[in-house]
Amino acid sequence: MSEGWEPIRRAINELLAQEQECVTHIVTAVRSSVPEYAQLATTDIAPGVQTSVRVTFPALRDRHMPTEAQAGVLDRTGERRARQGLGVEPVLRAIRFGIHAGWELVAERARSHGAQAAELLMAHEQLWLLSDLIASRTAAAHRRAELRLVRREHQHHVDMVRGVLLGRSRPDELANQVLSLGLDLDHPYVICRARTLPPGTLDELETALLATGDDDREPVLASLERDVIGLLPWRPQIDPETTRAVIGVSEPMAIGDAPLGFRLATRAAQSALRFGLTGVHDLRTMAVRAAVANDPDLTRALVDAFVEPLRSGREFDAELERSVVAYLEHNLRLERTAEALNVHPNTLRQRLRRYTEITGADLHRVDDLVSVWWAFRERELR
Repeated sequence: MSEGWEPIRRAINELLAQEQECVTHIVTAVRSSVPEYAQLATTDIAPGVQTSVRVTFPALRDRHMPTEAQAGVLDRTGERRARQGLGVEPVLRAIRFGIHAGWELVAERARSHGAQAAELLMAHEQLWLLSDLIASRTAAAHRRAELRLVRREHQHHVDMVRGVLLGRSRPDELANQVLSLGLDLDHPYVICRARTLPPGTLDELETALLATGDDDREPVLASLERDVIGLLPWRPQIDPETTRAVIGVSEPMAIGDAPLGFRLATRAAQSALRFGLTGVHDLRTMAVRAAVANDPDLTRALVDAFVEPLRSGREFDAELERSVVAYLEHNLRLERTAEALNVHPNTLRQRLRRYTEITGADLHRVDDLVSVWWAFRERELR
């Protein structure tokens, strides 16, 4: 080490021996220059400043960059600042002001030991190189900590939504969770469970759900497995051209009944998926399909009774099946069904009578009609 550097070395050794006074000086400078830091107690700032002094001053004295292990301790300062709620921009400003305040101490002490301008300039340049290291390490650690905090907050939000909808929340927790989620206990909500279809994504589906409607109250959404779940202040209106999804919903209901609403929305969504449907569905329109989808044993028995007899290889079985299905799809309107099939109404009547002879099902009896409809829906299941 050259003799010209000796005043710098002596100055830094003396400052390290008076570490507490040095840290206090830098903390005071930072708090007076960065408003965000002025809101923190001195004891909340000092540990990070002390760490920086212990890393940078010895490195400046010995004219080398810190090792990875030595620089690694700076990460804790960045993480601590993120937890304190400081953004990365004021943290970087604080580093600049802190380095400047530290340099004032070094320069003043070094001049008192006879340091020349050339050595002071060299020390100043070295210190600012060190400041770049401090800033980059601290900022990177700050961003990592922010991401962890965001993920933790997001997970807390998800857990609360799931708790409300799945009935996991204790009664004493529910009121606080409802308030934390920004929900209104005095208003009913539509419960939803939605799944996007390729090539859509969960983010796109969530954006579509948030964008629909015109109520001042915001939807509260979360994820569950492959689905978006949540509480909506209105029944969603989704454009099928831009958002391919299946959305099961409940009727508007009180938040206390949300677990029931979630079960109903889940059954509606699952039934729609089984039948290859898209759009918004509830159990008012999906009730029988839900029963078909969720009772495979009964469905199989009805298929055996009312569909399989048409698949025995007889010459006109396929025509009979098409005729019965068309009759059901045209809401039992004989004339319209005949027109759709391009046959005379009497021909259709004969085919329906033949179907009754083969299966025993009387399409004028409600019980038989529902059973036949149920049986033919089975082929739509996926």
